[in-house]
Amino acid sequence: MKNDPDAVRDAFALNSFLETDDDPGDEVSPLVVGYAWVARITAYSAEFAVLVWFGWFLDRSYGWSPIGILSGVVVGVIAFVAGLIATARRLEDEEVRERLRQLGSKKKR
Repeated sequence: MKNDPDAVRDAFALNSFLETDDDPGDEVSPLVVGYAWVARITAYSAEFAVLVWFGWFLDRSYGWSPIGILSGVVVGVIAFVAGLIATARRLEDEEVRERLRQLGSKKKR
């Protein structure tokens, strides 16, 4: 078992499979991009839900019948929209940097 050439070959194959290649020419799968967007929107939705729940909690605790939950909804919507705008701007900035990088690599050739 110590000198098993198949085991050595399998170990090298597994090692090369597990290595990540940070080559900037590699493209990200559309599925990965979709999952990233789902994760972002889920986080923003959870933030909205927590703020609405906090408003409901204030209504129940202090008797502020419509004011607490309405405040939670308003603050939640503002936070949700602000998060989406920030994500869109970040994505746009990444696309601009990528285009500039591609233009720079074309000039070097």
